[in-house]
Amino acid sequence: MGGVFCAVTMASPSYVPIAVVVVTLALLGWSYWRSRSLGSGAFWSWLRLVALLLPWIIYFGLFGLGIFLDLSALLLLLVGSTVTYLFLGNQEQKLLKSELPTPPLPSMGDADRQALQGIFSVDTFYATEVGTYQGGAICRGNLRAPARLAYEQMQKRLQEKLGDRYTLFLVEGQQGKPVVIILPQALSHIEELPTQNVLALILLLTSIYTVGSVVHQLTAGGTQPPSWGEVAGWSALLLGIWAVREGGLRLVSRRYRVRLSGPFLLPSSQLGLFGVFHRFLSPLPSRTALFDLAIAPALVGGFVSLVCLVAGLWCSAQGWGTLEVPSRLFQASMLGGLLGRAILGESLSGDYVGIHLLAVIGWFGMVGTALNLVPIGQLDGGRLVQAMYGRRTAAGVGLVTLVLLAIATLINPLALYWGGLVLILRRNQERPMLDELSDLEGDRDSLGLGILLWMLTTLLPMTPTVGQQLGIGSAALTLL
Repeated sequence: MGGVFCAVTMASPSYVPIAVVVVTLALLGWSYWRSRSLGSGAFWSWLRLVALLLPWIIYFGLFGLGIFLDLSALLLLLVGSTVTYLFLGNQEQKLLKSELPTPPLPSMGDADRQALQGIFSVDTFYATEVGTYQGGAICRGNLRAPARLAYEQMQKRLQEKLGDRYTLFLVEGQQGKPVVIILPQALSHIEELPTQNVLALILLLTSIYTVGSVVHQLTAGGTQPPSWGEVAGWSALLLGIWAVREGGLRLVSRRYRVRLSGPFLLPSSQLGLFGVFHRFLSPLPSRTALFDLAIAPALVGGFVSLVCLVAGLWCSAQGWGTLEVPSRLFQASMLGGLLGRAILGESLSGDYVGIHLLAVIGWFGMVGTALNLVPIGQLDGGRLVQAMYGRRTAAGVGLVTLVLLAIATLINPLALYWGGLVLILRRNQERPMLDELSDLEGDRDSLGLGILLWMLTTLLPMTPTVGQQLGIGSAALTLL
């Protein structure tokens, strides 16, 4: 074959990927049927969903027929999907703006606007200008008290005068000055569309398959084929790492009374799972809440993954490892190499070393956690930087990180895959928080810098010189 499909490997047909494709197509059909009654916005959302899933439908469909696309062909499909997704998004905006009549925004009555004057004071926020903004009001002025105290006082007075019909935001304006925005309650919350629930279900099914496939490949090296129980057990452990992350996030969201969307899993044919992401459906109360919601899953998932990795390396040191891997693989990560050298000792100086599968599962969890800590947009790392240093700094850091990801594609093409996913799904920063001007509470800055340093030491490889000096293999190798 010519073109893209010259990069294929023929194999025997597999019915599981075909079943995934059939279920996906059925869910897309059901989603289309639902979108017909929800207007043009839902239909365009369905089209973008199709563009997002089409590369995986092609990939798993061909795989089920015994045709395995290599990474370059999959990346080309993903690039095409990204371009199509962005094009459909632009077309949707143009068409929706041209449609008449435009649905009216909830508006603030004259009585409510008059009552707003009573929430400001010379000792909290002195309003110098009040204007209309998206069915509510925008108030510019001077902050006369610490941001947290001023927000609490204004919010209390707003509830006393207008009840719970409006939401108050204290944010930084374009010129760096404080701005108060008051919006109707309906405009400050997000509702999930049926297509989003369909996407979450499809990604869940696909991720279960990719995790099982990766585990099956890892356990298929012996003389006897792995049993279904063995594959299911190790798959459950890898999925369990992400389930624990999910539990940590849900607990923190309940503490701050933040509504979360359903989990959107990111399947990976190399790690089983790249990660899980969510949308905040209700406004975040503060930068402290954003920090805690970002770091909780990273701490929980990173700790569980680290325990599995260390326990697996200890089992490997006892001679229980069943996977023979090149020792130089440990040069792919500074943290992984140091842990391996400390636990496995001189056995890393040889060409190959026996590794227990538990260590591999732990390592996959650590890499996935670290990838989600990359400081871009709505990834955990981007949220941490936004919480610690504000929007402007987070935007600059995200741009630099995207450039570094683009450079990394010259060394490891998987960086292109991850960067493409981020550009499609997570490139934007979080919506304004209720109180965006107050500093972080406690010593969270140090904790945030520590977890970002952990991310760097996990993802950055050792130099060949350092690896040889530590007695780890004899040549450098890329991370994945």
